[in-house]
Amino acid sequence: MKNTAEKIESIQPVLEYCLVSDKSDGQWMVVSGNTIYRAKKAASCLVMPERDDVVLVSIDREGRCYILSILEKSDADTMQTNLSFEGEVNLDVKNGA
Repeated sequence: MKNTAEKIESIQPVLEYCLVSDKSDGQWMVVSGNTIYRAKKAASCLVMPERDDVVLVSIDREGRCYILSILEKSDADTMQTNLSFEGEVNLDVKNGA
């Protein structure tokens, strides 16, 4: 019996540590080495990226770049963290206030 399944080419993203350098038009400029990427914040990244934060990004061959998480805040002394949501939000808290 002949296998008729087509080979599906997958887009293989790579992970990079980057430094946030700026924000413009709803996207962040992130720097890795000598390369600057325009990144969107992934829907699952709830902490708002800020200048000089160290972030983990996913980059693919199609040029898409997403900030997946904030690894280090730029000013840990202030310890202010801003959460960012779009649309309606429901929080489900178990055994807490």
